[in-house]
Formats: sequence, structure tokens, C-alpha cells
Amino acid sequence: MLRKRLQSDARRWGGRRGSAVAALAALVLLAPLACGDDDGPPTDPGGQGGAPTLTLSEAALSLAALGDSARLTATVRDADGAPVPDAAIEWSSTDTAVAKVNPDGWVLAVANGTAEVVASSEGAADTAAITVEQVAAAITVSPGTIMLAEGDTARLAAAVADSNGVAIEGAVVAWTSADEAAATVDGEGLVTAVRAGTETSVVATIGSAAGAAAVTVLDQLAFRSERDGSVQIYLMNADGSGPKRLTNFSSSVGLPQWSPDGDRIAFSAVPADNGEIFVMNADGSGVVNVTNHPANDGGPAWSPDGTKIVFASDRDGIGNYEIYVMNADGSGQMRLTDALGDDTDPVWSPDGSRIAFRSIRDGNEEIYVMAADGTGQTNVSQDSASDAGPVWSPDGTKIAFFSERDGNAQIWVMNADGSDPMKLTNDPAFDFDPAWRPRPRP
Repeated sequence: MLRKRLQSDARRWGGRRGSAVAALAALVLLAPLACGDDDGPPTDPGGQGGAPTLTLSEAALSLAALGDSARLTATVRDADGAPVPDAAIEWSSTDTAVAKVNPDGWVLAVANGTAEVVASSEGAADTAAITVEQVAAAITVSPGTIMLAEGDTARLAAAVADSNGVAIEGAVVAWTSADEAAATVDGEGLVTAVRAGTETSVVATIGSAAGAAAVTVLDQLAFRSERDGSVQIYLMNADGSGPKRLTNFSSSVGLPQWSPDGDRIAFSAVPADNGEIFVMNADGSGVVNVTNHPANDGGPAWSPDGTKIVFASDRDGIGNYEIYVMNADGSGQMRLTDALGDDTDPVWSPDGSRIAFRSIRDGNEEIYVMAADGTGQTNVSQDSASDAGPVWSPDGTKIAFFSERDGNAQIWVMNADGSDPMKLTNDPAFDFDPAWRPRPRP
């Protein structure tokens, strides 16, 4: 407006003031306008009134295994908020011993700990918090299998690793035994074998990761030996290790008979002038005379539930042996047979309902079967030759024995009622004392 007014004045005054006025008007028209015009305040012709920004795709990252990586991306915007494509980004880590970052924003876990990754461009920057904490993904227990004798110990070690197989130093695992009746384990991985003839798994866990070792507690064998001058009972592990003498009688002792639970051993011995039946713990301790009778008692056999013992005794006063039964502690002794002629070698059926035994009541050796209370005594072999050594099959349906019905002793088998006898061996040698192999425990 000022310019227009000056131009108008110059024309109006041009006739009277001449060239001076015209020069003044020209000067005014050519002078820069420092104060702007009447349309508003001065403007910023460059358009740069704000600052650029940089934003990371994640404010924090957690890495669970050494060697794991994750990528951060950075978005750069100009002062007007528009994305700046192909902006040059500089990446750095505040602790490269924990996490490293490459020029493309890939973050690599190096060690457990925390660090920050910084991205910057044109004076703009953003930071992401990085946490590296290994998480257990696998546990290896060593040794993977151990065999121990009852009462022995062994220490297990657990190696813990993350998902990349990198060891987690100082990881603390929890130890448990799948069957503490077989073997126990403490918080440091020390395994103690509890019961012979058992197996279990010892497991190390941390979080959802687990590893295990197979533990076998060796079976044990009781046997007789005269290595110390008289026949005594010894115990050893199934691999032959750890032989130990269990009995200390002045005279020889009879065959050891394990209780069904494996905790006790019954046997016969002659501590003075007559035979007695003894029971002791599996380690030889707690020897008890359970018959304690002036007659001769022998041939003990446990009932399948371990509560009773059947045996032979000549206590009838006429010099022949009969079958008796008693509680495992020796109480409740009761006579089951009463016949002229020896009855010996009693054995329980697997279900405990019957007892097979050898008898000469018919003038020669025969095999009889009776109910566990002594009733229903039946000759099941019924042959003029000698039949002896009865043993029940594991399912109780058959009885194996040896017989001289072909002129020399051979192994035979028959149904439990005596039907369908069948000869199993046919050799001129003397075959006797069969024993059925037990079925595996369920």
C-alpha cells in the first residue's frame, strides 16, 4: 500500500517537482522491504521450523540363549513427520560383552546381562533395552546309567544348556527319584541304593527342562559255601561283587530260602542235637530260631504273601516226617499231614491256596497236593516208580518233578491235578531238581 501511494504521489507531483520527485519514487520502489508488507509477519522460506526424529521398532528385547539374535528397525522422519527413506543409521551397543549389534540392526546375545542398543541419524536417536538371560532347554545327566549294590552311593552331575546348546554356568537343578523305595537322591545329586533287585529313574529338572539317569540296584544271591571250613550261607551281588558271610553256625546249614519280599531268609541248621528252622534279615542280622522244638525241623518254604512258613518235622514221636505250617515268626505251629511214611519237600502254589509235597506213605515216593489247611490230600503222580522234587509253574497250572519211571531220573511235567504227565528229558544221565524261571514282575 505504501508503494502504491508513493507512486501516485510521484505522478501527482511530477509536474511541479520534476525529476527529484521521480527519483525519490524510484528509490522507494527499489529499496528492500525490511518490515514486510501489510499481509502479515515475515515468513521462513526454508520451511525448517522443527527437528527430525528416529524411532526403534522395539523399546526392549529379551534373548533366551547365547547366540540368539533379533533385528531392530529404525524409522527416521523429517521435521514435517514424513519418513526419510534410505536414511543412514548408526548402531551401537553400550556393552558389547553382553550384546552386539551390526550395521543392519541385528542384535546378537553374547553373555547374560543387560545392555542398550542405540540407533542414531542426523542428530536424532532412540534406545532399546536388551536383556540376555539363558533359559534351560536341555539337561544331560551323567553318568546316564548306574548300577549300585544295596546301600551304596554314587553322585550324578547335571549339565544344563540353552536352546543353542550353550552351557548355563551355575544352573541349579532339582533332583528327584521316581521310586524312593528303590533309590533316593539328595539335593546335590547323591544317589543312595535302597533295595536290591529294583530299578528307578533319577531326574534333574529346571523350569520345563529335564534329564534323567537310569539306576539299577543289583539283585543279590544267597548261596552256601564251605570256604570257611563248614557249610554256611553267604550273600553276594548279582555281578559277583561284595561276598559276605551271613551265618556263623558250628555245623553246616541248609539251603537259603528268600521271603517273597526279599527282606528275610529262612534256612535250617543243627545248632545242637536237632535240626531247627531259622529266619534272619537279608543282611544276616536278627537270626531267630522260629521252630525251637526238640524234634528235627527242616525244609522251610515261604507262603507267597510271606506270612507263613511250611516245613517238615519228625516231632510226631514215631520217627517219620510230617508237614507243618507256622506263622513267619514261629507262632501258630500246626500239623497238616498225619500218615505213616515221610512227608517232606513242601512247596506253596503261587496263589497260596495249595501245597505240593513228596510222600512215601504209599510205599514209594509220590507227589501229593493238598489245600493250604491240610485238607484234600491227593496223590497226583500215581506211579510205582519214585516221583519227587515237585515245583509249581508260575501260573500254578502245572507241576514239574523228576521221576525214575523210565529206569533213571528224568524231568517230567504234569497238570496240577496229575493229568497229562509228559517226559521232558530223555538222557541216560540222572536229571533232577527242576526249577521254574519266575515271570517278570509287572
